[in-house]
Amino acid sequence: MPWCYTTNTETRWEYCKVPSCGDAAGPDEPVIPVEEEDCYEGDGTSYRGVTTETISGKRCQRWSAMTPHSHKNTPQVFPQA
Repeated sequence: MPWCYTTNTETRWEYCKVPSCGDAAGPDEPVIPVEEEDCYEGDGTSYRGVTTETISGKRCQRWSAMTPHSHKNTPQVFPQA
C-alpha cells in the first residue's frame, strides 16, 4: 500500500489515503479506467499518483524534503519513483 513520511513530528510515516483500483466501485457504479482514477494496483509499489494525505489525515512530507524527517528515499536515489 502506498505510504509517505508525514509532516507531523510525532509520526514518521503512515500509509496514504489511496484506494486500491477496482475496490471503490459498487455493483451499480460505473468502472472508471485505472488511467483516470487515483488508485493503486497490487502492493502499491508502482503508485505515482497525487495523493498528499495519509489515512489518518496527516499531510505527506515532500520526498525531496529532509524535515521534519530525514531519510534516504530521495528522487536522486530512486529516480523512477
